[in-house]
Amino acid sequence: KYTKIDKESILTRNHDIILLSKDLMKQNPGFSINNKTTFYIDPDIILRPSPRILEGIKKLREILNNK
Repeated sequence: KYTKIDKESILTRNHDIILLSKDLMKQNPGFSINNKTTFYIDPDIILRPSPRILEGIKKLREILNNK
């Protein structure tokens, strides 16, 4: 099970970066944050142990370097 976090708790904190899964957007269409520090990432490339984890690491590096 995953921890449930509501939108208000995310918005009330001063985060440098917010990573959201595209699945979250599909399951909660009203949950959208539009700012320069919010990035969307496919959870399959960072959460599942497979060769795609390298793709996930590259994507995270790209996000962090462009921040």
